[in-house]
Parts: sequence; structure tokens; C-alpha cells
Amino acid sequence: MIEPVRDRTGRLTGFEIPAAHRALTWPQLIAFLAAFAGFIFGIMAFGSNIDSEKIRHIGRMGLPVSLAVAVTFTIWHLRAVRKPDSQPDVLAQFLPSRSIIQLGDCHLSFGASATDTHLEIVGFVQNLNEGVGSLRLRFTSPSFTLKNSIDVRPLECRVGASGVIEARCKAPHRLASGKQQRIYVDGTFHAKGKRVRFGRRRALTRRTSPWVTAIALLGGHLHVGGGYVLTFTPGETKDADAEVISSEEWIVQEIWRPA
Repeated sequence: MIEPVRDRTGRLTGFEIPAAHRALTWPQLIAFLAAFAGFIFGIMAFGSNIDSEKIRHIGRMGLPVSLAVAVTFTIWHLRAVRKPDSQPDVLAQFLPSRSIIQLGDCHLSFGASATDTHLEIVGFVQNLNEGVGSLRLRFTSPSFTLKNSIDVRPLECRVGASGVIEARCKAPHRLASGKQQRIYVDGTFHAKGKRVRFGRRRALTRRTSPWVTAIALLGGHLHVGGGYVLTFTPGETKDADAEVISSEEWIVQEIWRPA
């Protein structure tokens, strides 16, 4: 039976911090931009303080075109995301829906737990396309102290057509027990072929750069957050009860494929 990593209370770890809103589709993005353009053209055409007839003419020409584009791509988006799946949502059969994140052409879910000496990360990835996909995930520490206390290697692997993989890694750490720690996850996933699962999940986003935060503060705006975070507390499980893995490399196995 497939079991995700859980903490001492049985709760899945790493999923309490929202990653982002659901992933945007490109027709949805174009529809939004066209609707915004329509708003501008509307002001140009009917604004009470517009004195130039030339500007009003441009507005009257651009408004119906932009609205037509917005409606067309909105319908395109709705038809695309409401198509019936040709393959099952395997991850949702054994993981809470809120824990599943979308990254490009895949859905994934990761969790972490730690003993006094080792951090273990376990994740599941489902390819949403009918062709083979390539996954690359990076695991970075938010602080200088943590960077020098633990090193999780990037996960690079291929995921079969519409398949599901399980990935495990156990890395040694030099962290004090009892204090909650976090690791940020980002990466890419690209797959060939047509989409076979159309349900969207929250998007995996990059963590906001400290430099961006500093520059935004100069303008009077607080801009922080983002990123997919795994939380863990060293010492929450015992070394004697933990599975011993001699290699620090990722162990990847396919756990489901279409019949």
C-alpha cells in the first residue's frame, strides 16, 4: 500500500502553506489581457473627458475586437479544462486534494520527516500527458545556517506516459532537534503528447526573491511569500524506526501506468 510521509499526529507534512492559485492556462491569460484591453478601449470610446474624436474612434474600433477575443478565448479555456479525463486521478485516490500541486504537465505531492540524523523526503508525481515527461526539482534552504547543515540533491527523472512515480531520498543533516525547519521546492516538468488529464491544481511557484522584496519595500509595497514549502522537525521520528537507505541519491520507482 502506498503511504505518504506523515508527522507524529498523522497529518501530511509540507502542505499547510498555499502554493498559489490554480495554474493559469494560456487561453485564460489571453482572455484576461483582451478584457483589460477592452476596458481601456471603453474609456477611450466613452470617457467623458476625452475630447479627441480620433481617440474615440480608436476606442470604438478596439472595444468590440478585444471583447470578441476575450469571449472566444474564455470559451476555449472552459472547453479545454472541462474535457473528461481519459486517465484516472491516481494521486487523489490516496492523497488529500489540497496537497496536490501542478507543475507544468504534471501533478505532484511531496512531504518530509526527519530523525535526529537524517531527513527523508517522499513524493509522488503523475504525468498528465500521453507522452514521456522529464522532471527536475530543486530543494533549497531558506537560511545560510540550514544550507550548511543539510544538502538535498536535485531530483531528475523521466515519468512514463500518463504514469505515476514515487521518489524517495534520505539526506543526513546536522540540525538541532525540536525546531521546525523548511525547504523550498521549485522545478520544471515537460511532457510530450496530448493532455489526458484536464483537472487543474494550484500552481507550484517560485519563492519570492529577497532582492525583489527589498526593491518593493523602497516603493512602499510589501511583497513576500510564494514557493512550495516542505516543513519538518528534526527528531520527530526515531532512527531505529526509520528505513535505512545507504545512498543519498533519489530512489525512483513507477507505481502506476495505464493498462
